[in-house]
Amino acid sequence: VSNVFRLERKSLLVALASDVAGWMDLAETRAQPVGLTVSRINGVTKARLKRYIDRGRMYNRPVELLHIGAHAGANGIRFDDEIADADWLSEHLAGVRVLLIAGCSADALGDWLGVVPYVVTMAEDVADDDAAKFARAFWAEIGAGNDPDAALNAAFVRAPSGMEEYVERHW
Repeated sequence: VSNVFRLERKSLLVALASDVAGWMDLAETRAQPVGLTVSRINGVTKARLKRYIDRGRMYNRPVELLHIGAHAGANGIRFDDEIADADWLSEHLAGVRVLLIAGCSADALGDWLGVVPYVVTMAEDVADDDAAKFARAFWAEIGAGNDPDAALNAAFVRAPSGMEEYVERHW
């Protein structure tokens, strides 16, 4: 039996770079009811993400669940305008409770984002459709009220075989 994960709002922000893999993430996230309201930023830039998060704070609707679909590595996440490094992300993601970075080789970056209590990253290149199916399963479990640890374990069961080899939890 999993713990119930209490959220202020059941709202997921999906922030996507302008590449094809990111669009697949959004399609997969919306492919079935996940118990979450999905908002999106297509062609995410640092300024657009900051503005969205700041607006949520200002109107007492903080972003608690964030999915970033973009190329990533130890030096940061490649948004459409530039790379958002760990310092920038740590400064602007305060208040986010669960972050899934659907970008290859983001595991080193995840270790530096202590401001977010639950960070899930991909450790290596993962096939786009496998990553998208995993993300859909993970967010569906969060939407069902499961805590991130239980959600991740359940997503491994529902996702393509072997995903646990490529996914890292940072908590």
